[in-house]
Amino acid sequence: MSAAATASQPVYGLECKAVWCERILSGEKSIEVRAYPPPLEMAGQRVLLLASEGDEGVATFGDAIEPGQHGGSVVGWVLFDSAAVEYTSCAAFTADAALHCVPPGSPYAFQEGSPPLFGWRVVASHRNAAPQPLPAMQRVVRSVYKRRT
Repeated sequence: MSAAATASQPVYGLECKAVWCERILSGEKSIEVRAYPPPLEMAGQRVLLLASEGDEGVATFGDAIEPGQHGGSVVGWVLFDSAAVEYTSCAAFTADAALHCVPPGSPYAFQEGSPPLFGWRVVASHRNAAPQPLPAMQRVVRSVYKRRT
């Protein structure tokens, strides 16, 4: 692969369960909810959607992802707005339910008295023609990974 082709590829990846990736790529979900704000170094960059298998609420990947590792695939990419929505109340979180697709009572829903949740606004997304094997990546924070060279 040429240096130019490598430079244009997304550097970061976000682990999401396949069902949530599908909702992002279909346009149904325009806010991705996380317990942390998007890392500043991802601002303005396409981020690989790493569709993972397994149980909801349980990370599939460890601190390192090996090339072609089983348990997931790259299904596309997403571009997030650098400014996240900060949810500090159930009312605010519920008001955006149609955008983030998280139903009340879900383990991903905001709970009164808990720390804030962050809504990563989807600016653009692209679905791969077919799922691609996972590249070599290293965990940066929580479900965010960065390509290893």
